[in-house]
Amino acid sequence: ETQGLYKTKLAELLWLADFAHFSLKGTSITGLSYVKMPYGPAPDRFHILLGLLQESGCVDMVTQDFGEYSGDLIRARKTPDLSCLSESEKGVLEAIVLRFCSMTSKELSDLSHGELIWQSRPDGAVLPYEEASGVGVIRELKRELC
Repeated sequence: ETQGLYKTKLAELLWLADFAHFSLKGTSITGLSYVKMPYGPAPDRFHILLGLLQESGCVDMVTQDFGEYSGDLIRARKTPDLSCLSESEKGVLEAIVLRFCSMTSKELSDLSHGELIWQSRPDGAVLPYEEASGVGVIRELKRELC
């Protein structure tokens, strides 16, 4: 579990988990496509996915103000059922939580902005899973997981 889970942070963590698992096993965890957005990688049509999670009662979203900025805080309303995940998927998720959940949305955004996969594409472009192994932070995670 992570404290202060905002939309940008969730998008970044999902991207890291999916791309790390793809780099290790050749499949993503969620099956989502990711696109370049101004604050970093995000699932394609992320707002629709979050809306569905909210409508189904899985999460609540609350807008919080921070001076000149605001963010949508996401809170789980149900305990997730992780029984559908493989051991490798659970391992990747645990590694992501341990390594990145203490980081802020801004720190995670800066991390992805430093990667060529993000820098080399225009906003809205798909980020191909086939380039996961070329992402520096994914290479580091892969070394830790192997």
